[in-house]
Amino acid sequence: GAAGLLQFMPSTGRQYGLQVVDGFDLRYDPVAATRANVRYLEQRFRELNDSLELALAAYNGGEGRLRGLARKLPGVSIWDPRFFYSLPDETRDYVPRILAAAWIFLHPERYNVAFPALPTETTMLTLSEPTSLVELTICLGQEQHDEGWFRVLRNLNPRLGPDESLERGREITLPAILVPAYERRCTAGPFLEIARKLRQSAPQKNANRPSSVTYVVRSGDTLGKIATRHRCATASQIAKLNNLRGPRYVVHKGQALRIPACS
Repeated sequence: GAAGLLQFMPSTGRQYGLQVVDGFDLRYDPVAATRANVRYLEQRFRELNDSLELALAAYNGGEGRLRGLARKLPGVSIWDPRFFYSLPDETRDYVPRILAAAWIFLHPERYNVAFPALPTETTMLTLSEPTSLVELTICLGQEQHDEGWFRVLRNLNPRLGPDESLERGREITLPAILVPAYERRCTAGPFLEIARKLRQSAPQKNANRPSSVTYVVRSGDTLGKIATRHRCATASQIAKLNNLRGPRYVVHKGQALRIPACS
């Protein structure tokens, strides 16, 4: 049930102000979700003795579990084997991974890492032709961005559905660097026609799509690693689909698992 950029569960989202307003789930609003995330972490710090490691573990493994462990093992470091191996496999991977990523981000020069300069300026664009975010993604293509623009357009316009019809004159938020490309490709010409034809010929959402795929466990796999690799399912979802028992959800090399397919 986790959703949005910061993967709030429905009940947790409501607790931090991410309700459904006029049919829109605020968990999908990047600004609202980020503010809720800050409030969530501040509360975890207050509960868990200002420990960043424990707050991260609570974010991934559940605050109730971490409060219980902190009471059971007061003053014990998360790296103590008694504490660390009481956490789910996914959380044991998650905490050091996030800490390492944050450390490299703060000290890139120590690791010969160079971050690209990203043009982040946005603008309000008045559409000169009816379209949708999907059609814009197609006609904009890989203009100045190898991975395309779908996620960016969704995050900048979180209240718009990807296939929602947007009439001429509607305003949307667009990266400023894309305005020339929009005017060149998305107002007339072959790219606009291709985008419209592809959208019209696309199958209905989830039509003939499998509900799961099969994955064969490899050496060194854990359920958390498998979930991270497939992106569209959490470890608990995979465990439930395969009747695996917690808390460790042990898997074995050669074991065939059903993985929920991306929706």
